[in-house]
Amino acid sequence: MKSSMSAALPGDHRRWSARAVLSLGVVFLAISFIAGSARGAYAISPFQLWTVLLDLLGGTTQPSPEHLVFMNIRLPRLLLGVAAGAALGLSGALMQGLFRNPLADPGLIGVSSGAALAAGVTIVLGSLWLPDMPRTLGSWTLVLMAFMGSLAVTVLVYALSQQDGGTRVGLMLLAGIAINALAGAGLGYLTFLASDEQLRSIQFWLLGSLGGALERGDAGLFDRAGGRGCGLEPGQTPERDCPG
Repeated sequence: MKSSMSAALPGDHRRWSARAVLSLGVVFLAISFIAGSARGAYAISPFQLWTVLLDLLGGTTQPSPEHLVFMNIRLPRLLLGVAAGAALGLSGALMQGLFRNPLADPGLIGVSSGAALAAGVTIVLGSLWLPDMPRTLGSWTLVLMAFMGSLAVTVLVYALSQQDGGTRVGLMLLAGIAINALAGAGLGYLTFLASDEQLRSIQFWLLGSLGGALERGDAGLFDRAGGRGCGLEPGQTPERDCPG
């Protein structure tokens, strides 16, 4: 009985090869890319999309609306989405290897919450504390501050998890949960202080807005946190007012 069961187990628990998983991921990425290029406030048919891609590969551009929408709005957002997804996948794999747990993610030790808190502080209080930074860094100000917030939380969690000359994974997990709660409370207080436009900007950032792909480095980051990539005026946002 045991021999028959053990002989059946390898066939029941076969794993996909790395090549098969990567190939399937490329197929899903291509499908998502095509769907994201065609769908939106201005619909682009598959034939029009094929024509635009051929012109792009040939190095020619046309003044048609589908060319302008794809090249100036959707393609930057799609490329930014692919880069963000790759970075999230890499960070998740690193966390899973560190904790030896396939369910671990950067939010487990407060890294994501630290970035969110720093971004919220930049949007709500940046015009008071750092009025000159957007003129120097442009749209990279919010990215830099979020990165610095996540880096500060990482250093803090690592320092709190040190014991007897080594790193305790259990202490790191507990410290991350505590910092995660504190950062969430701070972000909640910032949403209470924020204006309607700032609150909308925070929500778009937390939801993973790709409107930053339209940024051109203008200095009005703290007031609008949106940009003028498609001719926006003050008080407008790319997510709501760009026809992407």
